[in-house]
Amino acid sequence: YLPAGVVLLSITATGGTPFSYTGGTPGDPTDPLVINLGTVPAGWSDILEIELLVDPSVRGRISGMAQYGFMRNDATIESDTFDDDWSDNLASWLDEDVLNLSYIFVEKDGPTTAVAGTEIEYEIFVENRGPSTAFNLRVKDWLGPESQQYLTFLGYYVENASGVSCTYSEHWGGVFCNRGDMVPHNGFGTPEGFSIYLRFLVDPSTPVGTVLTDTVEILTDNWEWEYITQIPDPLDPTKFIVVDSVLNWETEITAEANLVATKASVPQKVVAGEQVKYVLTVTNPGPSDAENVFVVDHFGEWLDELEFEISSDPNCQLDINNHVNCWVGTLPAGATWTADIWGRVKPSVFPGTVITNRVAVRSDTPPYTADPDNALWTATETYVLNAADLKVQKFGKPDGEVRAGDLLTYTIIVDNLGPSDAWGPVVQDMLRSDGDFTLVSISSSRPNDTVCSVTPPIGSTDGALDFTCTLVENSDPAPLVVSDRWVLTVVVTANETQDINNTVRVWSEYGLDPDTSNNYALVEHDITDVSDLVVAKAAMGLVAPGEWEENAVTAGLSMVYTVTVANLGPSTAENVVLKDRLPSWLVVTGVEASQGACNTGTPGSAVDPLACGQEDVLRCGDAPVDHRDNVLDHFARVDGRRPHLLDREIGIGPNRGQVRIQVVAVI
Repeated sequence: YLPAGVVLLSITATGGTPFSYTGGTPGDPTDPLVINLGTVPAGWSDILEIELLVDPSVRGRISGMAQYGFMRNDATIESDTFDDDWSDNLASWLDEDVLNLSYIFVEKDGPTTAVAGTEIEYEIFVENRGPSTAFNLRVKDWLGPESQQYLTFLGYYVENASGVSCTYSEHWGGVFCNRGDMVPHNGFGTPEGFSIYLRFLVDPSTPVGTVLTDTVEILTDNWEWEYITQIPDPLDPTKFIVVDSVLNWETEITAEANLVATKASVPQKVVAGEQVKYVLTVTNPGPSDAENVFVVDHFGEWLDELEFEISSDPNCQLDINNHVNCWVGTLPAGATWTADIWGRVKPSVFPGTVITNRVAVRSDTPPYTADPDNALWTATETYVLNAADLKVQKFGKPDGEVRAGDLLTYTIIVDNLGPSDAWGPVVQDMLRSDGDFTLVSISSSRPNDTVCSVTPPIGSTDGALDFTCTLVENSDPAPLVVSDRWVLTVVVTANETQDINNTVRVWSEYGLDPDTSNNYALVEHDITDVSDLVVAKAAMGLVAPGEWEENAVTAGLSMVYTVTVANLGPSTAENVVLKDRLPSWLVVTGVEASQGACNTGTPGSAVDPLACGQEDVLRCGDAPVDHRDNVLDHFARVDGRRPHLLDREIGIGPNRGQVRIQVVAVI
């Protein structure tokens, strides 16, 4: 009666007795193994060896479980001949120490190095080399202290097995997988085990150089089992090869932070003299934390164009090279650091300049290290515009009304109110009048870099004068810096009455003016006529018939007065009247005038003098002289009148002429 769980392999009669048998069913008492020995003589004996293979899955002895671990085999013998003693016809064997023995081949594989912040995967390969089934096989992956601290269990998957379940225990610090019963691999050769793949995430903050350790442990309910370190050679089953059955595994941690840096200019187009904001952004997409992140904004490369003002991050400071250094510290994976760097574009930056501001990002975590060649560089461009608020003022001296012939001095003041320097400012001046005037001079407070063009050239003009002045330095536009002043002085003069209107405009060819309301100025002046009239008088008299003598006359003889009138300017004298008050003892015999007409008047009368209009020379001749006095005084006066305006004269003294005549004899 074959016990359950066996397979009949062979039957051997050691004595050579022939036999036949019919196979029974192991474990079925109604279907025993029957061996037919035929007829045997008295005194015969033989030994039958029955070889059985115990099924690998037969449960062997298990502590505390009495129903397992034994196997009973009963055998009976009978024949057709009567057997009078049945007591020895039954033999039994009870194997009370049935054991399960499994040789378990375990191998663990995984990365020897891993980057902090990345996923890692360990493979645990398990194979039951037999001979017994491994009952209730469990795989335990114990994590070392560092592994427990820096690893996060993500999950698992299994190959070449079904029904395997794994759980992670934070309390026990490991992953525990239940395989169930695992039959042995029939024969040696290609492994036929199963693999468990455990997935973990390495914490991004894991320090570089940390060694993660874990140990694989296999448990079964078998009474005896052990790991094997050698297996038969697949090419020659009679030989064995040593296998590297790894139960402990070490992974050393490295780090990598693939930083991303951006820099933006706000605004991208900025006016010289105004603020610009640079927005610095550093993002760490990982996989590892970036240690000791250091950002350098290379302001110093544009020292002539930019000046640092302030940062939103107090850890950003200006160094001796005028670079802005920002200490970020540790930037965790997935985190972003940002800072606003405020600067000011200097007013002197020429319009159209493109400022390329660079930023370098470094970290102790590769790949962007402290070596400048390994740093992460980014840059942004700022386009510089120009906006100068030019203000022009103009006044003339003397104020309001100017005497003809005097100098009228215009002062043009150009101020730059900013915010940018004004490059090549242009002053355009227009003078318009209803008369002729003369441009005397144009001078500048910046004589070395002021260039003016005048139409028509300096000199007399026909009521219109235009000139343009600009600041030029070596053929290039020269700046009028913020808060600076440029003064032009223009001098004109006019000899005739007129109104002069003077307008001025200022602008810059290289930028915009934010306020054009102060780019114009106008002044007006009246030129008033001024004439300087002078009169001179001379006398010639006869002291004897045919004998003429200056300033002398003989009573009873004739004398001639010559009166000369001149206009010394500068204006034309209109309606000139010469009045000559003659002594009462004279008789006017005739008057000759080079210009105008004369009224002889009444000699000796203060209210009816000799009067001539618009004359240059007056000759009064053949005036008989009374003998009543030895000395004759003769006065003449000249005046100029305009129809509506009294002429203003430079001097009044020369307007009177007097001559004294000595009477030397009486006839």
